Amino acid sequence: MRKLQIILLLSLTSICLQADGAGDHITQLKARCVEANSIQEEVEAMLDLAKYYREILYENTRADSVYDEVFGKLTTSIDYKLKFHAYKHFLDYIPIKYETPECRIACEQIIEVIDDNEREGIYFEAHLAVGKASLKLGDIDQALKHAIKASDWSQSQGNASQKIKSKFLLGEIKTVEGEIEEAFRYFMEARVLMEILTEEEISRYVYDHHGLLFQLYQSIKNYNSAQKHKVEQIKWAEAQNPVDSTVLMFHKLDLAGLFVVSKNPTSLDPLFDEITAYAKQTHNIKLKGYSLSLYRTWLIDSSQLIDLKNLMKEHYPEEIKSNWQNSILAHVYEGEGKMDSSEYYFRLDEASVLSTKNNFLKAHFYHRFGHHFLRRSKLDQAKVQFQNSAKYAKQTKGGEDLYIDAMQQLEMIALSKNDYKQAYKFAQVSDSILMEQFDIQHRNNISEMRVKSEEERERVIAERKVEEKKKKFQRQYFFIVILVLLGLLVLVVISSMSVPEWLIEMIAFFSILSVFEFVVLLMDAPIKAYTDGEPLKNFAIKMIIFSILFPLHHLIESSVTTYLKKNKLLASHKSFSFKRLLGTIWPWLKDKTEKGLKS
Repeated sequence: MRKLQIILLLSLTSICLQADGAGDHITQLKARCVEANSIQEEVEAMLDLAKYYREILYENTRADSVYDEVFGKLTTSIDYKLKFHAYKHFLDYIPIKYETPECRIACEQIIEVIDDNEREGIYFEAHLAVGKASLKLGDIDQALKHAIKASDWSQSQGNASQKIKSKFLLGEIKTVEGEIEEAFRYFMEARVLMEILTEEEISRYVYDHHGLLFQLYQSIKNYNSAQKHKVEQIKWAEAQNPVDSTVLMFHKLDLAGLFVVSKNPTSLDPLFDEITAYAKQTHNIKLKGYSLSLYRTWLIDSSQLIDLKNLMKEHYPEEIKSNWQNSILAHVYEGEGKMDSSEYYFRLDEASVLSTKNNFLKAHFYHRFGHHFLRRSKLDQAKVQFQNSAKYAKQTKGGEDLYIDAMQQLEMIALSKNDYKQAYKFAQVSDSILMEQFDIQHRNNISEMRVKSEEERERVIAERKVEEKKKKFQRQYFFIVILVLLGLLVLVVISSMSVPEWLIEMIAFFSILSVFEFVVLLMDAPIKAYTDGEPLKNFAIKMIIFSILFPLHHLIESSVTTYLKKNKLLASHKSFSFKRLLGTIWPWLKDKTEKGLKS
């Protein structure tokens, strides 16, 4: 029942996305272009139109044509900021591996704007944009070059936000290169820098931080950690006001994809319900296309070929007409037991796949074609397909799993024909690659352990610093207590002797003042905790305290002086002798003092 609901919802989504909603929005955007009163307004409207084509309708060709028109209008413009904005807008929204002449032109033009005008205000953002775009296009060397330039600039300017952005990009590049430890180091350095930013800025960067860690953990197949960081990103997106629902849905689509890849489809149904309903409501063809593709993958991987047939033939007949859907039909007919029709569509798909330059796509196709013949017990034909799969998988990065599966299937076929020598050869190849993958995974695990160990070390160091600081403060408090008690002791001792009035007033003033200051010092932390550090509240409370302590200080000081006068304990300046005072305090000096006075 649940699968039927999803299939019906996807079909309704397909129909609704062809309704007038998308067309009306395009008409409004085009009207903005016509009604613009300046080149800036016209360019902004055209950029919004291009973004809508690219991000919502998934029509990259139309988006490129709009961008071409924008670039043409800016050819003779002297407004470097507008040029920079347009080219950066294009680079920000290019799809991954989307290599077109416009991409190269945009990168060159942005750098030209910097070099010709030496605009410091856009230097960092320009190199960052080109670095990100180069990474999307798979040009790692170019991405690293511009990321380093952006990082050097941020260091020279001492700008924390720029430092964080550049470290994020460097970490992302290292993730793609497979240097997990380096990537973690950049991400952790960025996380430390966040502490000096405002709360709002920290929130945004923490969101980006979770997204980058999601990519990193997914790249090393640590799906539990990847899921944790993606869930944190989703929580952040849901907490925004207003909520960007499109961004939120794509995050949930990422989570659904993670469940499919990790062979954990139990949580997929509610996600697909929500995503497809939103795609229907907003006419988002890109979201619809991605969710449909992911749903098909789930059905194929879980061998639900009848559900796949119902979905494609009854609700998406227009999708089947394109050549690249022949593989889907091949699986559908195989599920129905129509093997000849299944092989026919596999052959059609083979011609289409071989016309591309994508070796991974070719390896994946022959992998599925080989399993098709295995299920039909046609071992010779299956052997040919797995050999083709191994050939193309060996030539592409990321094809190791397909290559291993091909070798294992060839080993099984050789064993079934009692060709033990050939089977041993295939087994050696697959085992060596498995060991290599184990070593890579082992190194990745070690890298994670090192990172966690470093984090733990930093935590211990931080705790030690806090503890040392606490002990230092305790020693200072103890020293202050001794000083206060010593002042009171001196006051008591001096009060028992005949001393000048000015001396007793001075000692009484500082002794009593130190007591009250110590009281205020002890109350300072509770006051700040109560007021949450608000200066106005701190000022008001301390004013109240001082208004009580000040007259009390004056009263005590006056009382001490009055008492001493009343009891005739104060001496005149003429009768006061400092040596006699020392003799009173230290009796062993008394004899020497009296002799000195007589002489």
